[in-house]
Order: sequence, then C-alpha cells, then structure tokens
Amino acid sequence: MKAETNLQSFYRSKNPFLRWYEWRRLKKAAKLANLEGNETVMDFGCNIRALQKVLPKGCKYIGFDVVSEHSDIDDYTRLKDVDVAFALAVFEHLSPKELRQVLRNFKKMGVKKIVVELPREEGRVSRLANGLLGLEFEHVLNHKTDWKTAVKIVDEFYSCTNVFNNLFISWISVWEK
Repeated sequence: MKAETNLQSFYRSKNPFLRWYEWRRLKKAAKLANLEGNETVMDFGCNIRALQKVLPKGCKYIGFDVVSEHSDIDDYTRLKDVDVAFALAVFEHLSPKELRQVLRNFKKMGVKKIVVELPREEGRVSRLANGLLGLEFEHVLNHKTDWKTAVKIVDEFYSCTNVFNNLFISWISVWEK
C-alpha cells in the first residue's frame, strides 16, 4: 500500500471540523447539481471518491483522477453523454492552457453541466476561515490558476447558473451549456 499524500490524509482527518467541512462541501455541490438520480456523473479529479457517497441513488458514477488507482477509467475524453461533470478543488491546479483544453474536451464529450469548486484566496475572512480549519496548506499545493482567472475561462465554454459562497473558503458554482 502506498503512503497517503498530504491531501489524502487531510480528507481522512480525524479533526471533526475538517470532516464536517468536507461533507458539507460535497453535499452542497451535489444539491446544487439538482440531480434526479438517473444521470451519468463524472467526478473529474475524484481523489478518494468521496463525492460518490453523497450522490442520489441511481446516478452512474465515473471517477477520473491522474492517480490511476483512484480512477475508473484511463482516458476521460473517451466518455460520451456525461450529464454532469464535477470538478471540485481541481481547476486551480491546472494552468489556463490546461483548463481550456479540459473544457474543450468536456464540450466534445457532450458534458451538459459542470459543478466547479474554486478556493477563495482573498480577504481577511477567507484567510481566517482557511487558517482555523487548517486549509492553508492546500493553497500552496501547486495552484496554477487563481479563481478569478478560472471563472473567466469556464465562462468561455459554459454559462453560470448558480453560485454558492461556501463559508468564505470556496465558491461552488454550476455551469451549463
């Protein structure tokens, strides 16, 4: 068994506040997606596949991650007719060029809706909330794109239909064709 990454151990934390925050963000993302239970859902950057636990029964879940042992598939671009793609705490780790390519791929695959979570990294309240929950380490894990740039890029491909400010720590947004 491989050693866990810092991110994996963070999400499996015994800290009750971190566990509460993790479940809160996943449940809110699933609720914002307005799923009926018959959709094909791709979890882009699935990590430990926690999103799968909060989806309505009947959803077809497909996890994709660059860590192959977490993935159901090797190449996400081969999927077709994906109803909803979740990209929770993922897009900030892509360069603007990489993000545009992923979104082009989503369009070619027929992804109808994406649910995106991006970190809030500005403002005193955001920094305080991140510090209290111990989330500040995540911001230094090779972020390549800030949230404002990521939003502008996603807006080139999809239209925003809903935004939720998650405790001044992140933005969860829904984007549709």
